[in-house]
Amino acid sequence: MRVVSLLMLFTLSVSAAEIELVDAIPEDVESITAVIPVFGQKVSFSFPTNWQSAYRHEQAGAFLVEFIPKGEVLDNWQNLFAIQGFEKGADKTKPIDLLDGLALRLKESCGQYSVYEQLGHLTVSKHKAFAAIMGCSNSSDTKNSSSKKGKSELGYYIAIQGKQDYYLIHKSIRGDSFDKDNAPINPDNADDFIAEFMPIELCQLGGEEHECNK
Repeated sequence: MRVVSLLMLFTLSVSAAEIELVDAIPEDVESITAVIPVFGQKVSFSFPTNWQSAYRHEQAGAFLVEFIPKGEVLDNWQNLFAIQGFEKGADKTKPIDLLDGLALRLKESCGQYSVYEQLGHLTVSKHKAFAAIMGCSNSSDTKNSSSKKGKSELGYYIAIQGKQDYYLIHKSIRGDSFDKDNAPINPDNADDFIAEFMPIELCQLGGEEHECNK
C-alpha cells in the first residue's frame, strides 16, 4: 500500500464543502495524509482515497466535517467518518466525561438498545483523550426520527482535549439490528476498525497550510 502526503496531492479547506483536487492521485495510492485547521489547532489524519468529502458546516463555536466512501450518499450512508470541533471548551470537562455525557443522551433516545463501552484513556499528540464504542443496536423504539426502524448505528469515538478546544472524532457504521452481546465493533476489533484513519494527531496552527507541527 502506498501512503503519500496530502501536501502534494490535494487540498482540504475549511472554506470549502468538497475536496479540491490539486493534482491527480496515482491509482496505486490508497491513503494520503490530510491536515485540517479546526479553531485553535489542526487535525491530521490518514485519509483513504476511496472516501470522499460529503458535508461541512461551521457556526459560532462549532465545526463539523463528514466523509463517506465513494459510491455512498450522505442521506443514506452506511459508513461515516466525522470530525467535530467545539471552540473554547477544553477547560470545561474531561474527555471521559464528554463521552459519558453523550452516552447518557444516547440512552435517552435509544433506551435498552443503547451501546456504550469504554475503551480507555489515550494520548493524542500529548493531549488527553478517551475512546469508546457507542451506538444503538436496534432503532425500533428510538425517539430519533432520523433513524431507520429496525436498523443499527455503531461507532468508534475519540474525544480529545486540545489546548483550548475540544475535538470529537468518530467512525461509524449503519446496518441491520444486532445483539448487544455480539456487536460488530468491540474491544477486540476496535483498533482495526479505525485503523485506516490512523494516526490521528493534533498540530499547531502555524506553519505551512498542510504542515503538522506537534
